[in-house]
Amino acid sequence: MNKLYQNLLAWFCLASSLFFFSCEKNSLYSVDLKEWKDQSIVSNYFSTFYPKGAEIEFESLEDGVTLLCGFSQQRESYPEQFSEIGKVPDSAGVYYLYLKQISTVESFLVREIVVTDDFSQQEFENILGKKLNLSRLIEFSDKRITQWGYRVVEYSPGEGVTNEVYKDEKKALGAANGDANNVLSLGNGGFVTIEFEFEVEDLPGPDICIFENGLVQFVDGRELVFAELAYVEVSSDGVNFARFPSSVLDSEAKEAFDYIYPGNYNNLAGISKSGWGVLFDFADLICTREVAENLVNLDKIKFVRVVDIPGISEPASDSACFDSFDQIITDPYKTEQTAGFDLNSLGALNARQ
Repeated sequence: MNKLYQNLLAWFCLASSLFFFSCEKNSLYSVDLKEWKDQSIVSNYFSTFYPKGAEIEFESLEDGVTLLCGFSQQRESYPEQFSEIGKVPDSAGVYYLYLKQISTVESFLVREIVVTDDFSQQEFENILGKKLNLSRLIEFSDKRITQWGYRVVEYSPGEGVTNEVYKDEKKALGAANGDANNVLSLGNGGFVTIEFEFEVEDLPGPDICIFENGLVQFVDGRELVFAELAYVEVSSDGVNFARFPSSVLDSEAKEAFDYIYPGNYNNLAGISKSGWGVLFDFADLICTREVAENLVNLDKIKFVRVVDIPGISEPASDSACFDSFDQIITDPYKTEQTAGFDLNSLGALNARQ
């Protein structure tokens, strides 16, 4: 057996025991990060939540190894079909993602996933038939937040920030307070890199949270948000960054002050109202190339970069942004004065002190 196969076999044995432990904790089964560190496996998308019908693939960085993936609705039943490009089921529900080498018969459980066409908390509970701790949002006063960003490493505003008040870097530091005016505006396509005082390590559940200043209105019983979106990246050395895989279900063009439905977006900052932050789980990064190549250590994260998504709806534009499935990402465009993502603060839940 080659090294990857031996690692996967050992990992499968541990994963089986972890699954039953996680059930006792009333949460979805997920991979154990430490078991992935030596796998050197890359994927275009790896998350708890998958859009229906999406295509995913896994690549081994070990020479001569081809990986296949498949899905099953029963943990004890291996998928009937494996392929290099796996098609996520078209029906919403809970599934089990498996991997195998093309040259072997055995397959290995990777992760329990939720397949949906609505990334909202209510939809997760509808699909699962029980209430689980899968919330994507956290309030600024939540005691689980153990530290806040304390130093701006780099701030590069994009166009549209015409009010100098919103270029004050100090406004992005320290604890979030729910003040919609206490923000650092990134501008269209701008970014900011912020350092934590203490390293953040990956533990089960979410690890960091990003706060914006979104406004809310209710339409037909749904909560819509005036949201300006952003990618989120993390780094352990301040040089190499891993970007969270993302997915969107709505690519329609938006006007400058349109409201959007947060359930259409996964792993993007900005989908929350002021005073609430979006949660991010480092486990979603273990199949990024930066982590697979040991350029980013998810047990020692010190830096977070927030990159504004201009939201332009023209795919051919140099400013167009896309999710992990090459779907264009649109949001209210084009805004002024406080253009682009407005960062109130960022926090960590699993800080080493």
